[in-house]
Amino acid sequence: MSASVNPLSRIDVESPECVSDSASLADSLVIRGGGEETHWDDTAASFLQGILLYVAALPESEPSDYKGRWEARRHLGTLRQILTQPESSLAALLKELSQDEETAHGMIARCANMFLGKADRERSGVLSTAQRHTAFLDDPRVVETLKSSDLDFQTLKTEVQTVFLVMPPDKLKAYSRYSRLVLGMALKAMTKTQGLPEHPVVFMLDEFAQLGHFAPAEEALSILRGYGGCLWVMVQDLSQHHCKPPKLPPENGGRKKHGGGRTHRGGCHKHRGFRRSIPAGAPSWQTRSCRPSEHRISIRRSIFPTPWACRRSSSGPSPPANPAPAPHEPRDKADYCCH
Repeated sequence: MSASVNPLSRIDVESPECVSDSASLADSLVIRGGGEETHWDDTAASFLQGILLYVAALPESEPSDYKGRWEARRHLGTLRQILTQPESSLAALLKELSQDEETAHGMIARCANMFLGKADRERSGVLSTAQRHTAFLDDPRVVETLKSSDLDFQTLKTEVQTVFLVMPPDKLKAYSRYSRLVLGMALKAMTKTQGLPEHPVVFMLDEFAQLGHFAPAEEALSILRGYGGCLWVMVQDLSQHHCKPPKLPPENGGRKKHGGGRTHRGGCHKHRGFRRSIPAGAPSWQTRSCRPSEHRISIRRSIFPTPWACRRSSSGPSPPANPAPAPHEPRDKADYCCH
């Protein structure tokens, strides 16, 4: 069964939680670079947070009263329309929003004032960065799956189900923000829903490196097991396991040190490595048995007839008792996984 998810459907502008929820959503949209300079990405994320709250506060289906340029619907397609409208129209809208100190506890007004208070060149850079991070929303297939929500991730702990996030292989990198949005919603629902599930909720993340640096997944590696879940992270080689680029000292002359930076391995309970995927000269890894719990949720790249969709099923075949082959058995694909 195909399903759709709307990240804005979980944001209630009347609740104080809207501030942190919108900040998490903005961070999912912004993929920060590996350098030390993060000003443009950080400022763009703050700007996007205010626009996200504004869209979340719009009527569900009534036409907009702002010159009738678009229908005021609460989905990310409206966010993209706002960011790409003429500069004069955007400036007029932000000036109007800067006067609203009530909606979303005044967060919309503060974000608008911070943007308007910048110099012209800096405003142009921030807007350009925000447009770059939301370019994937120009695809009408993506927007269509984000217009409504008929999949509630809060039921992951109460219902036995399997969810597949389907992404064509050639779209993994270009539309990685779409995957970050869905995964971020699922992880947040796990930590916000009270109680422990009867069976552990398993997240299987293939091609994990395509998501870029994603703080929610990094944090989930260490805290998710306390909420009844676990992550299986699969990468192609150890260099993709860095969760944050290393900070190079000035005396290093900008050269990358071997083993610098932090990796996801520290938060992993078990590791399984296959020598075929380890580059020459890298240290060997002890192979341990990997016996997964019952599969409740699976977010992974698969091949389905319909590309842009979340597929959901209430039941499915049980996994084998021990799907991981012995270290000496040949494998068609070399991965590095941890959970």
